Amino acid sequence: MAKKKSEGNIVIKLLLFVLVVLALLLIPAGTLYWPEAWLYLLINLLYFIPTVFYLRKKNPELIRRRGKFIVPERGWDMVFTIAVTFIFVAMFVITGLDAVRFGWSVLSIELKTLGFIGLIFSFILIFLIFRESAFLFRIVKVDKSHKIVTTGPYSVVRHPMYVAVMIQFSSIPLALGSLYAFFLALVIDIFIVIRTYLEDKTLHRELKGYKKYAKKTRYRLLPGVW
Repeated sequence: MAKKKSEGNIVIKLLLFVLVVLALLLIPAGTLYWPEAWLYLLINLLYFIPTVFYLRKKNPELIRRRGKFIVPERGWDMVFTIAVTFIFVAMFVITGLDAVRFGWSVLSIELKTLGFIGLIFSFILIFLIFRESAFLFRIVKVDKSHKIVTTGPYSVVRHPMYVAVMIQFSSIPLALGSLYAFFLALVIDIFIVIRTYLEDKTLHRELKGYKKYAKKTRYRLLPGVW
């Protein structure tokens, strides 16, 4: 019974995801004829469906943590969550208005291709991260079960998930053809860099063994830079 309920929840969340993405993109665009948007949705589904069922078998605790709604415990994390949510929604809406309805900016096929390549790369990186860690909350949180992961992408930088998310957010407007939305994605990236700094300080204070890990894996986001 629990397994059937879990599968039902996955299907419901998948349908909600599809409906939200279609609404945020196609309603502002004012048309169903937008090949890039449908390709974007298809790539998401081709990643999401097999990844979820893989994690149900290999890392169910991660699905539980990622799927559970938790209110941010820290004020700065609450500000981040609210701000990025609003900017993310605005990014999708502006993408439809810009790339299709009004055509404020026109991106070349090369830039759109680069966007889709970045999108696919981000999904591959996220899968590798999911395969390594079960401690990926959507908020900044340290609990008693929290353990440091040092393998896979975590052996390169300390916050690989933020790297993947920044690549993905920056790639979406390019793939869909909006320069104005791309500027909003850069604002989100700035917020993520700030959150990385604050979260890293929190982990240094609250997570046992993190200081030792930070000495071994020196860089937060970009090897050789920061």
